[in-house]
Amino acid sequence: MNHTYKRDISIKYVYLGIIFILLSAVALFILLAYLEINFGLIEIIAYITGMTATFTLIYHSLSLEQRIEEQKYNNFLYKSKYTYDLISEWHSPSMMDSINCSRKLIKDPARSIELRDKTKVHLFADYLEKNLDERKHLILILNYFENISTMINSKHVDLEIVKNAFKSMFVSYYEHLENYIDFRQKEYPSSWAYFESIAKTWRQENKTA
Repeated sequence: MNHTYKRDISIKYVYLGIIFILLSAVALFILLAYLEINFGLIEIIAYITGMTATFTLIYHSLSLEQRIEEQKYNNFLYKSKYTYDLISEWHSPSMMDSINCSRKLIKDPARSIELRDKTKVHLFADYLEKNLDERKHLILILNYFENISTMINSKHVDLEIVKNAFKSMFVSYYEHLENYIDFRQKEYPSSWAYFESIAKTWRQENKTA
């Protein structure tokens, strides 16, 4: 519907342009005749041709601008859809086990003590090495957040949509796992670096709000 409307408007511009050229030609040559300035068929053809060329250039520039705006809008729609599709993965059945397991792990009293204390976080890492299933679920969650954060950084997803959906969750997970992420980054400096950056930014926004 939107594209049809714009096409109708463009056709109206063509009709208006033709009418303007004809009317301006009639007015101009009536004025020249009134002023007794000689002109012939060549001058009439030259004037109409020049006005037609000028109008054509203006029309094409407006059409190009319109197509650019339409492409921007289409890109916005595609980006928004891609963002929603990415967010919807969080609620997929394949993610539920990892979500439940990671939340249970973080809330476990013993693990919580290890995570809060930088001097004991290595015990949490050791626990994960001995419990590979729990480690797998937690790493999957962190990698999911990292993938989204990477796409935010490269502007492949809509920041505001992700922010509205995940801001509180990003901050919550990061605050629980900050020491563990720091511990892992000592060996692998790039581990969840984009997620860390986004989470810190949003946490700071919460503090200054």
